[in-house]
Amino acid sequence: MTTDQHAAADVAPARDRIARYLMIALGISSLAVFVGTAMQFHIYGPERINVEAWRMFGFPVFAGLYFVIAFYPRHVPGLWELVFYHKAGVAIFLGFFVGASTTVSDETSTVIAVDLLLAGTTAVAYVLAKGWRAWR
Repeated sequence: MTTDQHAAADVAPARDRIARYLMIALGISSLAVFVGTAMQFHIYGPERINVEAWRMFGFPVFAGLYFVIAFYPRHVPGLWELVFYHKAGVAIFLGFFVGASTTVSDETSTVIAVDLLLAGTTAVAYVLAKGWRAWR
């Protein structure tokens, strides 16, 4: 039995399939947000264009990360953890940072909610696919 087969041997196929579908859904969603952002890019003023460009081009990067995780859940050590760290980190940081402020924009509230959802979905898929096994 190869290392790859051994890593997947005690992961139920249904669990792997659910984790894969969750991560594919996140990847597709990230690509959709990229397209939507690109189509609305003209609304940003010159003071926000660099930040919005950075954010916009991050969506296909995360889509790629989600797809790699979906198809190779136990092959790339640290990838699950990095994706989770980013999504949870942004949500938690903004939650604490904004929590100290009396005004919260709808956009920031949306980012917090979406990144919490992404972090939670990633965590569920990580457990289902036993993503920690990539470290073997």
